[in-house]
Amino acid sequence: MNKKVLWAIRFMAVCVAGIVALQFFYSVQNYAIEKRSFSKNVNDAFKASVDSSFSRRADEIAEQFRTWISDTTFIKITCRVNPVEHVSVFTMAEVRPPFTSQNTSSLSIETFRERVPSITPKARAVLIDHTVETVRADVRKGFVFYYTKKLGDSLNKARFSVPIDTAIVRNEFKRELRKRNIAIDFSLNPERKGDFTTDQANLALTLHSKPRWIKATVLDGNLFIFESMKWAIFGSAILVLLTFFCFGYTLKLLFTQEKLSVIKDDFINNMTHELHTPLTSIIVTAESLQKFPHDEQTRNRYLDIILHQSKRLDALSSEILTSARLQKKGVESLQSVKVRALILDAISLFPEVDVVFDPDFLPEKTTIKGNYDHLLRMLQNLIDNAVKYAKSQDLKVIILASVSKNNLQLSISDNGPGIPDFEKTRIFDAFYRIQNQNVHDVKGYGLGLHYVRKIVESHGGKISVSDAPNRGTTFLISLPI
Repeated sequence: MNKKVLWAIRFMAVCVAGIVALQFFYSVQNYAIEKRSFSKNVNDAFKASVDSSFSRRADEIAEQFRTWISDTTFIKITCRVNPVEHVSVFTMAEVRPPFTSQNTSSLSIETFRERVPSITPKARAVLIDHTVETVRADVRKGFVFYYTKKLGDSLNKARFSVPIDTAIVRNEFKRELRKRNIAIDFSLNPERKGDFTTDQANLALTLHSKPRWIKATVLDGNLFIFESMKWAIFGSAILVLLTFFCFGYTLKLLFTQEKLSVIKDDFINNMTHELHTPLTSIIVTAESLQKFPHDEQTRNRYLDIILHQSKRLDALSSEILTSARLQKKGVESLQSVKVRALILDAISLFPEVDVVFDPDFLPEKTTIKGNYDHLLRMLQNLIDNAVKYAKSQDLKVIILASVSKNNLQLSISDNGPGIPDFEKTRIFDAFYRIQNQNVHDVKGYGLGLHYVRKIVESHGGKISVSDAPNRGTTFLISLPI
């Protein structure tokens, strides 16, 4: 192979390797970025879920406090006007107070400007809402204010004695993950490890109580990350595949061109020999006729030699022109062709060859639409090919024809040397000749089987070859009827 082509292939290989390496590096870096972002989002969501769990607990305690303070059998609410400051003063007193404890508390509400000498529904509602919000804020800060002994004890018990249910944390964590568009399974304090574990959080109710650690483990974190990266991965994969395809296609073109170059060189060598032999014969014979006097018989023999060699040159040029014309224009002048008559006409061109064909297996009226001359030459080339490469004098060609599923099935077999397996895919290429037969004792230009395939394909058919070395060759042709 040309050194420049080899260097071009090496350079392309380096470029392909570089593109693949860059895409891989980009994908790894992108995965690392996505993983860090995922870890941060999950951690933030877990922290927010723990905070919201404490907030929900504070809300529950505040609403529970509302029921207590609203219960007139438990707390009595009164109101008076302070004569000095001229503001409404509310008093909360236990209905059944203990004898030795604080059972009342009084307060004024800065935002309540009305002067109410006695409690009204509106004033009562304002006091309850105010104290509930105050309790909510106090519980969130971690302390309890004793409005009365019983209210303080109840608040203290609710705040510091009942632990936070992990189900609340679970629900809040799900909600926080949904807010961040993360739909993924997780476990709280799992025994087995997952793809990602959050930082620990403490659910202890006070700073001095025993820590109650909780953490969340994501079970399919990597799968979620890859799912979020699917389009980037898909794009990278497509780019890499396209790069490999272009590289492979370019290599195929280069190797095809190299193969065609070799075939062309072989063809030129063969053609040079095929042209040189008849031309030399014509020149030598013509010079002999010109320089020397010959009798009538000798002159006629020399003229026959010139005529024979001229016909060889004409046949060569005709074959090349026919192949080129077929390549450019395809098959023309289609007509209804009787298959049985076509096969018998082809056999008649080889009276010296033992060609076996039983016409009874094919109905006489079987016809195909095609060009008679091209189809006849197709069969002629196949029989001629068997004759050329026959190694023995007892050559036998068998032609079988039948109709199956609206297709004409033709089989042309011989008992010649056969075709090696590695040659079968190339024998239909233009100018190609079997390597161990590419010698000048076998006449030909490598166009016969190429022409046969073109004729078959131009008629909408298929051709294949099968054989066993030293036991003959079979060409199978299928043509639509």
